Amino acid sequence: MLIVLAEDDRETCKSLGEFLRDHGHEVLECENGAQALQLVEKCPVNLVVSDIHMSVMNGIQLFQAVRGIHSVPFILMTAYDEFLDDLSVIPELECICMLKPLDLERLSDLVQEVEQYGSLMHQPK
Repeated sequence: MLIVLAEDDRETCKSLGEFLRDHGHEVLECENGAQALQLVEKCPVNLVVSDIHMSVMNGIQLFQAVRGIHSVPFILMTAYDEFLDDLSVIPELECICMLKPLDLERLSDLVQEVEQYGSLMHQPK
Protein backbone atom coordinates (compact mmCIF):
# COMPACT_ATOMS: atom_id res chain seq x y z
CA MET A 1 0.00 0.00 0.00
CA LEU A 2 1.26 3.48 -0.89
CA ILE A 3 1.19 6.02 1.96
CA VAL A 4 2.09 9.71 1.82
CA LEU A 5 3.52 10.85 5.16
CA ALA A 6 3.64 14.63 5.69
CA GLU A 7 5.51 15.65 8.84
CA ASP A 8 7.82 18.62 9.34
CA ASP A 9 9.68 17.13 12.30
CA ARG A 10 12.43 15.04 10.69
CA GLU A 11 12.82 12.57 13.58
CA THR A 12 9.07 11.94 13.77
CA CYS A 13 8.86 11.55 10.00
CA LYS A 14 11.78 9.15 9.95
CA SER A 15 10.47 6.98 12.80
CA LEU A 16 6.89 6.85 11.45
CA GLY A 17 8.18 6.11 7.97
CA GLU A 18 10.29 3.24 9.31
CA PHE A 19 7.34 1.92 11.33
CA LEU A 20 5.08 1.89 8.28
CA ARG A 21 7.77 0.35 6.06
CA ASP A 22 8.40 -2.34 8.69
CA HIS A 23 4.71 -3.21 8.30
CA GLY A 24 5.15 -3.72 4.56
CA HIS A 25 4.03 -0.38 3.15
CA GLU A 26 5.65 1.94 0.64
CA VAL A 27 6.01 5.40 2.21
CA LEU A 28 6.61 8.71 0.46
CA GLU A 29 7.87 11.18 3.07
CA CYS A 30 7.59 14.94 2.77
CA GLU A 31 7.99 17.88 5.12
CA ASN A 32 4.91 19.97 4.31
CA GLY A 33 1.44 19.85 2.84
CA ALA A 34 2.41 21.39 -0.48
CA GLN A 35 4.88 18.56 -1.17
CA ALA A 36 2.29 16.00 -0.06
CA LEU A 37 -0.32 17.48 -2.40
CA GLN A 38 2.07 17.15 -5.34
CA LEU A 39 2.58 13.48 -4.50
CA VAL A 40 -1.16 12.83 -4.19
CA GLU A 41 -1.73 14.49 -7.57
CA LYS A 42 0.75 12.25 -9.39
CA CYS A 43 0.81 8.94 -7.47
CA PRO A 44 -1.85 6.28 -6.81
CA VAL A 45 -1.91 6.98 -3.06
CA ASN A 46 -3.95 4.74 -0.74
CA LEU A 47 -3.61 6.78 2.46
CA VAL A 48 -2.35 10.17 3.64
CA VAL A 49 -0.93 10.53 7.15
CA SER A 50 -0.28 14.19 7.93
CA ASP A 51 0.68 16.43 10.80
CA ILE A 52 -1.68 19.37 11.25
CA HIS A 53 0.89 22.05 12.17
CA MET A 54 3.34 22.45 9.28
CA SER A 55 4.73 25.37 7.33
CA VAL A 56 3.88 26.15 3.70
CA MET A 57 0.59 24.19 3.81
CA ASN A 58 -0.73 22.71 7.04
CA GLY A 59 -2.51 19.39 7.38
CA ILE A 60 -6.01 20.83 7.36
CA GLN A 61 -5.27 22.84 4.21
CA LEU A 62 -3.81 19.68 2.67
CA PHE A 63 -6.91 17.70 3.62
CA GLN A 64 -9.16 20.32 2.01
CA ALA A 65 -7.04 20.50 -1.16
CA VAL A 66 -6.90 16.72 -1.53
CA ARG A 67 -10.67 16.42 -1.01
CA GLY A 68 -11.08 18.58 -4.11
CA ILE A 69 -9.35 15.97 -6.29
CA HIS A 70 -9.27 12.63 -4.47
CA SER A 71 -11.20 10.69 -1.83
CA VAL A 72 -8.12 9.07 -0.28
CA PRO A 73 -8.47 8.22 3.45
CA PHE A 74 -6.71 10.66 5.79
CA ILE A 75 -5.13 10.45 9.22
CA LEU A 76 -4.31 13.83 10.75
CA MET A 77 -1.84 14.01 13.65
CA THR A 78 -1.58 16.74 16.24
CA ALA A 79 0.17 17.41 19.52
CA TYR A 80 -2.65 19.79 20.48
CA ASP A 81 -5.65 18.04 21.98
CA GLU A 82 -8.06 20.93 21.33
CA PHE A 83 -8.33 19.66 17.74
CA LEU A 84 -9.57 16.26 18.86
CA ASP A 85 -12.97 17.54 19.95
CA ASP A 86 -13.66 18.86 16.47
CA LEU A 87 -11.74 16.40 14.29
CA SER A 88 -11.42 13.06 16.11
CA VAL A 89 -13.64 11.15 13.67
CA ILE A 90 -15.18 12.54 10.51
CA PRO A 91 -16.41 9.30 8.89
CA GLU A 92 -18.21 10.88 5.95
CA LEU A 93 -14.91 12.50 4.95
CA GLU A 94 -12.77 9.49 5.87
CA CYS A 95 -10.61 11.51 8.23
CA ILE A 96 -9.38 10.54 11.67
CA CYS A 97 -7.34 12.78 13.95
CA MET A 98 -4.82 11.23 16.34
CA LEU A 99 -3.01 12.83 19.25
CA LYS A 100 0.79 12.71 19.41
CA PRO A 101 2.65 10.83 20.60
CA LEU A 102 0.82 8.36 18.42
CA ASP A 103 -0.56 5.09 19.65
CA LEU A 104 1.32 2.94 17.12
CA GLU A 105 -0.97 -0.04 17.64
CA ARG A 106 -3.98 2.13 16.79
CA LEU A 107 -2.16 3.57 13.77
CA SER A 108 -1.34 0.05 12.60
CA ASP A 109 -4.99 -0.97 12.99
CA LEU A 110 -6.14 2.04 10.95
CA VAL A 111 -3.62 1.39 8.19
CA GLN A 112 -4.70 -2.25 8.13
CA GLU A 113 -8.33 -1.08 7.86
CA VAL A 114 -7.49 0.98 4.78
CA GLU A 115 -5.50 -1.87 3.28
CA GLN A 116 -8.32 -4.36 3.82
CA TYR A 117 -11.35 -2.22 2.98
CA GLY A 118 -9.94 0.77 1.10
CA SER A 119 -11.43 3.13 3.68
CA LEU A 120 -11.58 4.12 7.33
CA MET A 121 -15.35 3.62 7.48
CA HIS A 122 -15.20 0.16 9.06
CA GLN A 123 -13.21 1.29 12.10
CA PRO A 124 -15.30 1.54 15.29
CA LYS A 125 -15.70 5.07 16.65
